[in-house]
Order: sequence, then C-alpha cells, then structure tokens
Amino acid sequence: IQGALSISRPPQLNETDEFRLMQMLFGGYNISSVRPVKNSTKPVKVEFQMRLSRLVKVNSREMTLVTDVWITQ
Repeated sequence: IQGALSISRPPQLNETDEFRLMQMLFGGYNISSVRPVKNSTKPVKVEFQMRLSRLVKVNSREMTLVTDVWITQ
C-alpha cells in the first residue's frame, strides 16, 4: 500500500523525475547502499570516449591542467 500511495501522490515542485523514479523503485531500501547490478561483488565496467577540444590553462608550478573536452558516443 505504501508504494501505491507514493506513486499516486502529486509530485513536489523541487523533485526531479530521476528522484521520483528512484523513490518508486527503491522506496523500501536505503538508496545509498543499493547497487543495481547482477553481481554486487564485481566492479561495474564503464567505457566512454572523450575528445580533447581545447587546452585552456597549464600551471607548471601547481602541476595542473585545465581542458575543454567532449564526451563522444
């Protein structure tokens, strides 16, 4: 009944769609400890590509580098 009530209530103005979805899916769980994976003992492999767009700033004293990049799909 609790899950049905949370679905039927009107959304709050400050709640995002993602937040409401997480509440509907994991309402009875501690969300910070949930890992939605098949095997929670194995790491999740994530791959992505990015393209260096611009070298913005190099600071050799602080050993920092600021860049603009694009995440490609």
